[in-house]
Formats: sequence, structure tokens, C-alpha cells
Amino acid sequence: MQGQIEQGMWYTDMQRPGCEIHHSRDDYARYAHMVRSQRQPVGLHHHDFYEIFCFLSGDMEYHIEDRRYRLQPGDILTISPSELHQPVFIPAQGFYERIVLWIDQDTVQSLCREQEDLTACFGPAGGVRSNLLRPEKETAALLRMLMDRLIAVTHQESAYGKVTERALLALILAELNLLSLRTLAGTAPETSHRPLSKYTVAAVAYIAAHLNEPIPLQALAKACFVSEQHLLRIFKEEMGMSVHRYITQKRLLTARQHLHNGMPAQQAAQQCGFSSYSTFWRCYKKEYGEAPSGRG
Repeated sequence: MQGQIEQGMWYTDMQRPGCEIHHSRDDYARYAHMVRSQRQPVGLHHHDFYEIFCFLSGDMEYHIEDRRYRLQPGDILTISPSELHQPVFIPAQGFYERIVLWIDQDTVQSLCREQEDLTACFGPAGGVRSNLLRPEKETAALLRMLMDRLIAVTHQESAYGKVTERALLALILAELNLLSLRTLAGTAPETSHRPLSKYTVAAVAYIAAHLNEPIPLQALAKACFVSEQHLLRIFKEEMGMSVHRYITQKRLLTARQHLHNGMPAQQAAQQCGFSSYSTFWRCYKKEYGEAPSGRG
């Protein structure tokens, strides 16, 4: 599989339909100057698709909404389309290696059956949950074998390639959901995360609860029991973006989910707290490079 390992795979949009998987490895030295200056190669972002992030080596934390996970080799993160996320590098030597699997929402839904919801391991949208799965040795080996096989299938043309791709995706998702159930039942090794400050956590929760309303800074700071200036500073430090930018991102992300589910654009704008449709249209076009429409 050495020929399949990539370097510098930092783009955040799918380049092929259905699914996309990459095994990537980067030398920490390449990004040391950015980390020393408190910058990160990838900013806080979100996708229209599901992400499965398999951490193989390195020294890093992963920031997802108001949680920050300290990763160990073999850890797996499941990230839904509704979650803002970012890898956070810690100064280190050696290599940062990972497998990243992206699957679009329609493909996942097409693999589900009546009694088997393959999206369950990604958790409820906006719910409080752990994104982190820490598989036992046998499960980790099985998932790695399935992912390596999927890399081979998706990176070269082969007979029955599409059928094999769908079968592998179903197996991977089934194993992750079984692992998620074991984790919830408490039979898997304990996973932990380092939360952000209580002010940032409170701000994120307040924004989620009032997304369809105006959110003035004064009201937000009051709800967090902190001064406006302190909230602005600590939120920017911990989230990597301003409060205003975060609110806009969450509104756009939620609206895009509504559009994907068939909601009219005017209604999506109203439900996500935009002051006018023209403001929504302008922000959406700037963020996604296209006008808002159903099945966004």
C-alpha cells in the first residue's frame, strides 16, 4: 500500500461522487513554523458529507464543535455534516499519518435498511456526544483491512469496482456502528476529551438554541456570565474564528442541511435567522460558490 500514501492532502471538498478515501502522511517539520506562530494548516470548517477520520500516528488534538479530543494512534473520529471541525497540531517531530474517508449523505442513506440506520454512529445532529471511538485490537485490524481495500478499489478501475465499493462502505459503517454501540454500553475502553472553556461551551450552546433569532453580542455575553470583550477574545482564541463568523457559519451549515432535505431556500433562510433573503443569498453564494437551491 506504500504507493497509495499521499502527502499534503489538505483540501476539504470531495473530488469524486459517492465516497472518497485518502491515506496521507506529512512530516511535522513541514508545518512547524505555522504551529510555532499559533496557526494551523487547516482552519475550522465543515462538509456536506460524513467524515471518518482514522488517526495512525502523530501528536495532535482534534477540535469538533465545543469538544477537543487528544488522539492516540488507532483512534477513529466520526464527524457528521452538521459539525464544525479542525485538526489541531501540537509541536512535535516525526509524521502525522491518517486515513480520511468521506461519504456523501445520499450514498449513506442508500446503504441503510429499515431497522439498520448506518448514520447512528455519527450521532444526532447538534446532540451532545463523543465523536471518538477507540477500537480494540481485532476491530482496529478489521477496519484497517477494509479501508486499505477501499483505497485500492477507488484509486483504480477494476471489474465490479462500484459493487465492491458499496459493499466495503456498508461493512465499514456497520463495524463503526457496532463499535459505537459497545462504547455507549461501556464495554469499550473509555474515551475522553478536553472541553473548551465554560464560556465558549456556553456560547456554542446558546447560539445553537437561538439560531433562528437575532443573537446580539450583549445577550450572548450575558447568557455566558462574562463580559463582551472577554467572550470575544477567548472565543476567537479557542474556536479560531470570531463569534460573528461562527454564527454565520452555523446558520449557513444548518440552512444547507435544510436545502439538502428539500426545504425551499426562502424558508431555510428564515428558519436559520438571516435578517433577509438577500443577505442569506449573498452569504451562501460567497461560502459555497453557488446560489442556494433545494438538495443543496
